[in-house]
Amino acid sequence: MPRSPFTRRRCQVSVALVALLSAALLSAATPLQANLVWDAQASDYGYLWQYSIPPSLGAEACGPTSTTNAFTFLQNTQGGRIGNQLTGNNYSDWLNAAEKLVNDYMHTGGSGSLHPGTFPGNLATGMQQYAQHWHEQNPDRAEIQFNGVCFGDKRYDPEHPEKGTLPDWVKLLPDKGPTIEQLYGMLAGGAGVVMKMSQQDESSHMVTLAGMDWNDNNGDGIMDRGEATLSVIDPLDPSSYYGNTDPEPYGVDGLQPQKAALTTLDVWQALAPHPENPEISIPALAIEYRQYHGSEFDLSGGHYGPYVSSNYGLTGLFITGAYGMRAVPEPTSVLLWSTLFLGVSLTRRRRA
Repeated sequence: MPRSPFTRRRCQVSVALVALLSAALLSAATPLQANLVWDAQASDYGYLWQYSIPPSLGAEACGPTSTTNAFTFLQNTQGGRIGNQLTGNNYSDWLNAAEKLVNDYMHTGGSGSLHPGTFPGNLATGMQQYAQHWHEQNPDRAEIQFNGVCFGDKRYDPEHPEKGTLPDWVKLLPDKGPTIEQLYGMLAGGAGVVMKMSQQDESSHMVTLAGMDWNDNNGDGIMDRGEATLSVIDPLDPSSYYGNTDPEPYGVDGLQPQKAALTTLDVWQALAPHPENPEISIPALAIEYRQYHGSEFDLSGGHYGPYVSSNYGLTGLFITGAYGMRAVPEPTSVLLWSTLFLGVSLTRRRRA
C-alpha cells in the first residue's frame, strides 16, 4: 500500500528558529530570515504529456493533463484512502482520464477554436465535478477536498460566460497574485497542486507544482531573483529532457514519456501588469524557465509529431492561480505548523 507522505516526511524547525521566533515577537522591528523548502519527488506524480491527447486539443490541454498528474499524486501518496481508480493504473488510463476532463468537465477548446485552452473557472469546477462523480462511484473511499487562490475580483463574468464560474473554495485575489506562502501551505497540506502561469497578453500555461526551495540569502524577507526555485511536472515536457541524461525520454513512438522528471523554474517577487488594466502594476511571483515549445501535427499519422529535443526557448510568466486537491479526512498537524511559522525559517526534508 502506498505510504502517506506524512509518515515519511517531516517539517524540521530548529531550536534556534524557535528562539528566533520568540525574539521576533518581542521585537517586531527585527527582520527575520525566511526560508521555505518543500522537497519534491517526481515518482509521486503522473507524467502525462499533453501532446499525447489528439489534435487539436493536445496543444491546449495543459490544464486537464496537469490535473490528471496531480490526481495521480493523490493515488500514489494517499492510495490507502482513495484507491487507484481516480486516474487508473497506467498511462492509457491517465490518457482516458484527461480526455474525460477535456471533453466532459473542463470545456477545453482546441487550437483554432474561438476559445482555445481551459479557463480558470472551468478548470476549478471541472476538477471538482470529476472528483465528485468518482466518489459517487466509489462511496467507500475518502472524498477529495479542494482549495485554491486565483487572481481576479469576480467568480462569474456575464460578459464572458465561456470562462465558467470559480467555485467558492477558490479565494479571489483582486490586487495581487498568489504568494509563495500560499503555495507552500498547499504543498505542506499534502495537496496535489495545479498552478497557472500567465503572460501579459493573457496567454497562459498550467503545470503541476511539486516543490520549492527559497533561501533568503540576504535576510530581507523578500524573495529576490536568484534566491528561489519551484519544481514542477510540466505537461509540455513531463520527462524533462532539458537537463535529463536519458537519450529517449519519449519512447520508441516519440509520444509516450517513460518516467516523470522535474522541471525547475526560477521564481522571484516582482510587479506584474494588471491583467485587466496594464497601466496598473500588482505584486506577483515572476517565473522564468526553458520551456518546451511543442511538437508539430503529423497530418499522416493523425497525432502530434515526435518530441524534438532542440525545441526549447526561454519563457517568462507570472503566477496567477493555484488549485489544490487532497483526500479527507486530512492530517492537520503540518498545516498548523506551516501557518504558525509562515514568513520565518521553515525547512522540510525527506526522511533518510
